[in-house]
Amino acid sequence: MFTPVQHSWHKPAKRPNQPSANRGKGKTFQWLLDHMGHHGDACLPWPFSKDGRVGRGGLTYRGKSYWAHRLMCELAHGAPPTPKHQAAHNCGKGHYGCVNPKHLEWKTNSQNQIDRAKNGNALRNSHGPRGGLTSEQKAEIISLKGKMTQTAIATKFGVSLGCVQYWIKYRKVRGHDRREKYAWMPDEEAKLRKAVAAGMAPSAISVEFNRTVGSIVSKMDRLGLSHPNRH
Repeated sequence: MFTPVQHSWHKPAKRPNQPSANRGKGKTFQWLLDHMGHHGDACLPWPFSKDGRVGRGGLTYRGKSYWAHRLMCELAHGAPPTPKHQAAHNCGKGHYGCVNPKHLEWKTNSQNQIDRAKNGNALRNSHGPRGGLTSEQKAEIISLKGKMTQTAIATKFGVSLGCVQYWIKYRKVRGHDRREKYAWMPDEEAKLRKAVAAGMAPSAISVEFNRTVGSIVSKMDRLGLSHPNRH
């Protein structure tokens, strides 16, 4: 009897919203068995429930949650060489729910990340690791978490999936929230322009904004604002 290798980092973060009619009847797992010998070259989309975060298929087998593509990789290619190997998509369409066994293979995390870069799904893109986004767009992406799939959000803003993942998931790990704490928002910039136009000195503005005088002066320089009384 097939016993899939179970690792916590390969399970869906949340159990997919699988219709109750399918639970416990093995319908989803049987579908994998029926298609493990699939020979088509096109992507084979998972026809059941998908994870709302990244669009990958998920299922429950013998009381445990699994990624559909990982189970398919085990069925078609055997157990992973090591516990840390990932079921990688050579088609780059894992976030669209592809489970074509011809598109799946065991790879290390490093190998998988190289593939992601080739397929445009890496955590970096032509605009840099966080994408060419405005502060408002970044905030909107974060607010859409759980409301839209990450793939749909990426399409909406014209950025890579990795860019969306950065703002939704990785920004805290990589310290961006600490930097963002001191970032200037557009409404603050507008308020600063008005304060300078009204003749307020940087020292007075610093009290108003709860920022250092150096921060105020630096921002004035970046915005091209001049003031007769810099301090």
